[in-house]
Amino acid sequence: MSITNSYYEYKDIAHSDTKYISLLNSINITATMEQKNDPNKLNELKEIKYNKACHRGIVSKYQENTEDGIKEAIRQKFDIIDLDVMITQNGDMVCSHDKNVKDFVVGHQDTMIQSMTKDQIKNLVIDKEIIYSDSVMKYDTTNKFCFLEDVFDKYIDDIVIWIDIKGTEILQPYYCLPFLKCFSCCDDQSAEILNNFLKTRKDKLHRVIVSSSNHLFVRKFIKLVQKDGYRDKINICFDFGDNTYNKILVDIDAIEEIYKPQYIAIERTLATQMRIDEFVNKGIKMIIYSYSPDGKLDFENVDTYLFDM
Repeated sequence: MSITNSYYEYKDIAHSDTKYISLLNSINITATMEQKNDPNKLNELKEIKYNKACHRGIVSKYQENTEDGIKEAIRQKFDIIDLDVMITQNGDMVCSHDKNVKDFVVGHQDTMIQSMTKDQIKNLVIDKEIIYSDSVMKYDTTNKFCFLEDVFDKYIDDIVIWIDIKGTEILQPYYCLPFLKCFSCCDDQSAEILNNFLKTRKDKLHRVIVSSSNHLFVRKFIKLVQKDGYRDKINICFDFGDNTYNKILVDIDAIEEIYKPQYIAIERTLATQMRIDEFVNKGIKMIIYSYSPDGKLDFENVDTYLFDM
């Protein structure tokens, strides 16, 4: 296994010229004779080049979405860090997946992230024992929440930051695509807050990916970045959630026209090689999620595999 630098080509949305993004330390796996004789490693018989993305940091060692987990992902030479981001009461962006902090902070106070200020969240302590629906994670020490501004300013040169916006839903009907009716909507401020944050950092946006399972948020965000003139600098990822993928007959042309994504993310059990190839042929890079560290890689023509570490 050798570590190489690789350059990924993409077409500029606003212009006809070709640009290049450098994502460091992609893995180049070449099969050995020993692997060819091992039926459990058939997926490595071909040379596979891909980017490694880390889901919420190295969660086996540090609490998810924390600065310690990010630093460990960088140390382990991941190319991309996928961070969940929520908006606080006063418009700051904190790295957190859950709206309610009760299952993972010391004291287990029943409080919503969106109702708290940055100072209040800074005073919270993430517990050494995290309660999930099907498991409990135990850590050596407590931890603290981190904020997107700090992560961006400290680590953007070391790892590509994938901002996955959470908690923007309002229960109202809307049409995600022309043929799909959903029962959640997007608050008006979240897209503006992220846009205001990113448009002051345009020189680093080639190292940023933005996505949300709330597709209406993505559409609002795209309109704002187009208005502010930097749509050609930012990477948009259209994330197929389970509901979207199962409820609609996927119209690739509609997705391309409405979202103009640089990336498509699909959960591995829903992906097919034919669907991947259709997007790749349109110049869209594919992200497949989520894999365990020793998981078998299922597909070809994939730009990025997302790993649960």
